[in-house]
Amino acid sequence: MTLVTSKKKVSTYLSEDLKEDAERLATLEKRSLSNLIEVLLQDAVDKAKKEGRF
Repeated sequence: MTLVTSKKKVSTYLSEDLKEDAERLATLEKRSLSNLIEVLLQDAVDKAKKEGRF
């Protein structure tokens, strides 16, 4: 199944433990790993902007 999206692809390296924990958390929240990472990163950026660090 191919999805068309305007979002940009980003590659990253994670430790095996962090990847496994993130996958577990994504499953618990009924999200994909990609969506979980996007939500967490957006929250961090929003917080930094609110605090004037951005």
